[in-house]
Amino acid sequence: MKMNPPYLKRYMQLPQALHILSQQLLNLGDTRYWQDRSEVAIFEKYRDAKKLKGVLALCFTEAPETHHQWAIYAQGVSGVCIEFDKAGLLKAFNRDPRLRHGNVDYVKVRDASAYRGRVDEWPFVKRIQFRDEREYRVIYNDEDGIRFFELGFSLKFVNRIHLSPWIQENVLESNIELIRRIPGCENLTISRTTVLENRSWIRSFQV
Repeated sequence: MKMNPPYLKRYMQLPQALHILSQQLLNLGDTRYWQDRSEVAIFEKYRDAKKLKGVLALCFTEAPETHHQWAIYAQGVSGVCIEFDKAGLLKAFNRDPRLRHGNVDYVKVRDASAYRGRVDEWPFVKRIQFRDEREYRVIYNDEDGIRFFELGFSLKFVNRIHLSPWIQENVLESNIELIRRIPGCENLTISRTTVLENRSWIRSFQV
């Protein structure tokens, strides 16, 4: 049986990371602007069934680090991955009764009809092609047309921060210094991910 890890990870760009860390706020955005048009359509069906103005969401992953995650969700030199303590974030989610959260269930197209009528589960169902994402999702039922919702959290729930595998060494140090200037971030573990250059791996291959 696969055990869920004790972390939730979020891939993003540096401006988003600076906002999250400096304001201690997580942003739930409008699902109408997501790239996966199948998901957008299901959220629209959910919104209409629940008579909502919109559905806001925030997605994390419980998957181990891969090159794919960086290339798709945090591409380029400004990519960032923040790893959060899962138990701590769940406490923050549970404080607000307007939030629902949980793991995404990955389903084959031929089995999707099993969810007919199970409206409350629709925001947590995704096609099997995305199963490697191992997504953990937080949603907010928007009854007022607010378009985004910010949730406060404590920096003590940040385990570590990884910066882009494409960032140059001299730029890396200045970015680490920039993040550590944020109050509360002085002692955070911050490093460049080794997904594209792991020196321990390289040293293992000896003649």
